[in-house]
Amino acid sequence: MGAAFRLTVIISKAEQEALTWLRTTTQPSAIVQPDVQARGQDTWTLIPTFAERRMFAGLPISLLYEPEYTQRAADVTAAFASSDAIEASRMLKAEGVDYLYVGDAERRAHTAAALAKFDHAPERFERVFQNAAVTIYALH
Repeated sequence: MGAAFRLTVIISKAEQEALTWLRTTTQPSAIVQPDVQARGQDTWTLIPTFAERRMFAGLPISLLYEPEYTQRAADVTAAFASSDAIEASRMLKAEGVDYLYVGDAERRAHTAAALAKFDHAPERFERVFQNAAVTIYALH
């Protein structure tokens, strides 16, 4: 352990597969968003670090803290937690999010009913990748 975060994070083969898919299939300008609050300080940076894609919200170290970071992270968490697919889609699209990353951290943090909204609204959230660890949705 480091100060409030793990120094080593193990990424499963399934997660590596999802991150490789993002890096090789999506446009370099794509915005890919996990729930950074659910991931915490040690894995919030998974997408930019390993998929080489940008995010709308992140949780950088305290030396770079800005209130906007906290608000953006809270907005993303609210979109994940909402049971309303239309509202979640509106919130995320307004911020330029192109893809949602749903992994184990997001599944632990949110109810199955809240996450089911992504599969129940394919006109807004198209499942474009899925394996044992990760589901990725394109926003429409």
